[in-house]
Amino acid sequence: MKRRHLFEFHERNECPGFIRDSVVEALGRGLRWGKFDDAMGPPFEIFLKTTGATQVLDLCSGSGEPAADLVRWIKSKGGSLPRFMLSDLFPNLSTLEATRNQEPEALFFCPDPVDALKVPPEIDHDARMLVNAFHHFDTDKAKQILQACSSDNKSIFIFECSARGWSNLMRLALSLPSVPLAIMANPFLARRQKFLKFIFTYLCPIIPFVFAWDSITTNLRTYSEPEWKTLTKSFTGHQWTYQEHSFGRGARAVACYGIPIEKSENNPTQTENSRKSPA
Repeated sequence: MKRRHLFEFHERNECPGFIRDSVVEALGRGLRWGKFDDAMGPPFEIFLKTTGATQVLDLCSGSGEPAADLVRWIKSKGGSLPRFMLSDLFPNLSTLEATRNQEPEALFFCPDPVDALKVPPEIDHDARMLVNAFHHFDTDKAKQILQACSSDNKSIFIFECSARGWSNLMRLALSLPSVPLAIMANPFLARRQKFLKFIFTYLCPIIPFVFAWDSITTNLRTYSEPEWKTLTKSFTGHQWTYQEHSFGRGARAVACYGIPIEKSENNPTQTENSRKSPA
């Protein structure tokens, strides 16, 4: 299937804030309920061990739930926790603060807008992370993100919940039934604008429609392995890796790493643009 960079409602400036918040809140909660950290944790653990990263800047954090899930997963495995700095171009401060309070020893957040294309140099970090967010960027902007990591000598971890393709999208839906449940529960669990979210979830179901459209568009936008190789081939100072990881009922998530050569050489099991597809 060819990659198509169609629009997503919730990323547009004219999208009402309560709709954007609903999409972000429901996705974060649904992934947490569905224990998505079991899919994301193992490749992130490899990334941490390879890079030795202790401070990770989470770009396009949304609700911040994926980072919180990673903290809980690492703690359950007895691993060493890095410091996560949550950030977003449209930061929902009340949601980010609530997420931070779940794991205050490891989670922090930046209250100011942070553009993934122009990371402020004053934010102290040694690795960057985008979870379910890299697809938001077209080819030119995706290259800018990778170029910035190359220029700044930063490692980057990219994770998408589904490889592109209709069959993968259907398997994802079967593997994470918690996500539609989270959409319908969100008006009752949200911290603000509950009444608006109830109306536009149940009486005028715009929010479920927006979520469904954006979910399909996310899958159509996700970069494939050949596209990842094309994006990264110019940045020779890093070792770039593409992997697919099976989880749930046959769903396939995508993990991509960019690690400076001097750090990646510490792990001889990593090979350039390698692909790992565990059963």
